Amino acid sequence: MCNECNMIMGDNQYATQVHLTNGQYFMFDDFGCHYQWLKQYNDRDIAVQYVRDYHTLEWLEIEDAYFVYDASIQTPMGYGINTFKDLDEAHRLIGENGAGHIFTFADFFGHHFERQFGYNFQQNLVGTK
Repeated sequence: MCNECNMIMGDNQYATQVHLTNGQYFMFDDFGCHYQWLKQYNDRDIAVQYVRDYHTLEWLEIEDAYFVYDASIQTPMGYGINTFKDLDEAHRLIGENGAGHIFTFADFFGHHFERQFGYNFQQNLVGTK
């Protein structure tokens, strides 16, 4: 279950994790939920954060990932953020979509993300991995 929105999570390319130094961990179903949690609990002692590569589902430390954002990208909670291990794969997604922005976690909080209005998760399950 997502620690931010309380939705049931799949073991898919959108799942993320935050591990604290005290051994607690938090799971999220969409990087947007992860982002919202970080904004609210930025005073926690975070040991490590993980995201998944969109294609391989490999867990990556957040500092090693490339983020692609565009409002047209469909994600479980409608934040439009996908993560990649490989920069070329991030560029490929943008080429396929015809839009998007690439950035790293170091640049992440310089961006503003909101859920897409009218987003219907059940309708958008079709076509996801």
